[in-house]
Order: sequence, then structure tokens, then C-alpha cells
Amino acid sequence: MPDGPDRHRPAGLGGGAAAVTTAQRFVEAFYQALAQGQRAGEAMLAGQRALAVDPDRGAILGAGRLRLRDWFVPVLYQEEADPPLFGLLPGQAAEQLQAQQRQVALGDLPAAPAHRFVGRSRELLRLERLLAQRPYAVVRGTGGAGKTTLAVELARWLARSGRCRRVAFASLETIHDDRGLLDSLGRQLVPGAYSVAEHPDRDRALQPVDRALR
Repeated sequence: MPDGPDRHRPAGLGGGAAAVTTAQRFVEAFYQALAQGQRAGEAMLAGQRALAVDPDRGAILGAGRLRLRDWFVPVLYQEEADPPLFGLLPGQAAEQLQAQQRQVALGDLPAAPAHRFVGRSRELLRLERLLAQRPYAVVRGTGGAGKTTLAVELARWLARSGRCRRVAFASLETIHDDRGLLDSLGRQLVPGAYSVAEHPDRDRALQPVDRALR
């Protein structure tokens, strides 16, 4: 032990401190791997790799750095299966839930075009302002002019911007009567299971859809 003012200064890194450094480095890598969805055996290897990559365990006063090849010290004894502790990461779970909510909000809207929607900003603005004043709008034009694409993009924008909680899409190319139209709208707008066939008449079947639209 040094004399004088250095008498009470720690002499260096002892075996206990080195063990603490080893444990800290191993545990950090081990639990980080578990949190990323890896199995216990894989997390064990991650901890051992962290020890093997960096053998430095601190400084010893007067003797330089302490370097240990102790990556093999942690041992995992496991007899049963090794399932991952986290089947779905919190971030992934939140993203999946948000994607499901967006899909519900968009109903049966056709998929967005791969080339994205370009132009028609004036028409979109006019429709948005019109719907702010009245509950419906009619888009007219010749065949192939883009009426459906315009209406779908407007619905997608209203849902994405929070102006509407849900939107619905029904194509008269596949729906041929009022019951089919009502059934399609109800399935998209009414929370839970909906079917026109479950109601005794059309007026009763219309009531849940009417409430969802208010």
C-alpha cells in the first residue's frame, strides 16, 4: 500500500471488481438480446460474444489494464424447450395495431395506386369544402375520367387526416340491389359483425348504419 496521501486510495481493480465488470457487460448484452425477441440460448451467446469481443476488465494500479478471456464463464443449464420470451416486440405490436386500425378505418377502399395520386388538388379541395357544408357530394364525368380514383383518394385523405373515423366503399359493378349495398356499407361502418339478413326488414337493417354515420 502506498505511503503518504495515497494511503487510502484504492490499490487498483481487484478480482471482485473485475467480476462485476464481467457480469455487467454480459447481463447488458444478454437482456438486450431477450428484449429483441431472441431465445435464451441465443441471448446467452450474445452475452458471451460481448465478453469475447472486449476482454478489457479495467485498470490495475501499477500493472496496466486487466484483460481476461472469461467469455466461457457464464453457463446456461436448460432442459426444456427454448421459446422466445417476447413473441412480438412492443414497437412491432404497436405498428401492427396501428396498421389494423388504419385498415378498419379505410373499409373496402381499393389499394392506393403504386404511382401515387398526382394532380386533382383543386377537385379534392372543392369536394372537401362541399362535404363540410352538406352530407353528400356527387362526382360526374365520362367513363375513364378518374371519378372513382378521385373519390377514393378523397376518402383516404379524410380518414388519414382524422376528418372521418371510418370510410366505406361500394362498387355498383358488383352490387346489384339495395340490400347488397346496405350490407356492404354496414360491414364497413358498423362496429362488430353486421348482416342485413339478421334484420327483419330494410328499415331495421338501416338503423345501425344510420347511427354509424352520425
